[in-house]
Amino acid sequence: MKPKHPLTGVTRSPNQIISNKKYYSTKRGHISAFRSHAQQRAKKNSLPFDLDVEYLLSIASDNCPVFKQEFRWGRHNGKSHDFTPSLDRIIPELGYVKGNVAFISVKANRIKNNAEEKELYAVADWLHEARKGALKNAKKNTTT
Repeated sequence: MKPKHPLTGVTRSPNQIISNKKYYSTKRGHISAFRSHAQQRAKKNSLPFDLDVEYLLSIASDNCPVFKQEFRWGRHNGKSHDFTPSLDRIIPELGYVKGNVAFISVKANRIKNNAEEKELYAVADWLHEARKGALKNAKKNTTT
C-alpha cells in the first residue's frame, strides 16, 4: 500500500516521496514551503496575504541581515538551526504582504519573537548599561 500525504491524503509512490524530499532540500523548495505555511497562518489568523514564490526568491539573500551569518537554506531532516532562514513579518499586523516580509535567521526571529521595537530597545539599553557596570566591577575586583 502506498503512503498517503498527511495533509492532502493523496497516495504517493516512494519515488514521489524521495522527489519531494529532494525538492524541499533546495532553496526554491524551502521557499515554496515558507509560502505555503505563511498562507495557512494568514488564513488561520485572518491576515492579508499576497506572496508568491518568485517574490520570495527575489528577497531571499544568502546571509541573515541581522547577524550577517550565512543562511542554511534547504530543509535539514526537519531540524531547525540558528541560521536557518525564517520568514518574518516586519509589522506583524500588516500580514504576509510584499514589502512587509523579510528572511531573517531563526535566531534573530526568536529574539524578536512578538516584542515591539521599543521593548527590544529597552532590553538592549539595559544590557548595555548592565555590561558596563559588570565590567567596571570586574576591573575594580582585579585591581584590589
